[in-house]
Amino acid sequence: MDSNDNQETRGSGHTAGSRQFRNHYDLAYASVRSALLNGEYREGQKLPLRQIAASLGLSVTPVRDALARLGAEGVLVFAPYRSARVPTLTADEIREIWLIRELLEGEAAKQAALRMSPDDISTLETLEQALEVARADGAPDRIASLNTNFHLTLYRGARLPRLYQQIERQWLAAAPLFRRFADSGGASHSDGRVYHRRILEALRGGDGEQCGSLTVGDIRAGLAKILAVRQA
Repeated sequence: MDSNDNQETRGSGHTAGSRQFRNHYDLAYASVRSALLNGEYREGQKLPLRQIAASLGLSVTPVRDALARLGAEGVLVFAPYRSARVPTLTADEIREIWLIRELLEGEAAKQAALRMSPDDISTLETLEQALEVARADGAPDRIASLNTNFHLTLYRGARLPRLYQQIERQWLAAAPLFRRFADSGGASHSDGRVYHRRILEALRGGDGEQCGSLTVGDIRAGLAKILAVRQA
């Protein structure tokens, strides 16, 4: 065990940005999970234990624990010698994830249109504006992260935490695929911007059916493009 593990386990709290964590184990888990969700890792990529620990200012023990937790959740797989990596999904697994996304996210978007405040919608508009700049700059890291934030902010607007939790699980599996699509340059010229603009219009009008339908359309269009990139 590392010499500072007891301090990491029993600290009074650790702040990262605006979030407060009970201990370094929570911090490590949340940080790695956030990096995965925002597309910082690609399919098949190993997660460097010591590098992650150094970037967070932690010992390897809480990071090792975080990787094990994510492995137990099916987010990561463990290669020989216990190195964690992002799984590489089959085409059938991708289709299944996208089917689940249609069912969950379409309903979340529908409910969000009925519940989001003007300030919530303004936040989404700001994210889409930043995403437009990232597309114009051809910046795949920003495209992947901002696209994730746009969608998850929309779904949080439904105010249905159990539904949102299930949606986020699918995004953890899908995020490396979004990053690969962004890396290919396809996201700079995709139909996503059209869908996003129309989703914003539906939100402003409080049209839940339209918002849900557009979200499903966006998901289906994305699946076709991601599978095409995988086969290229």
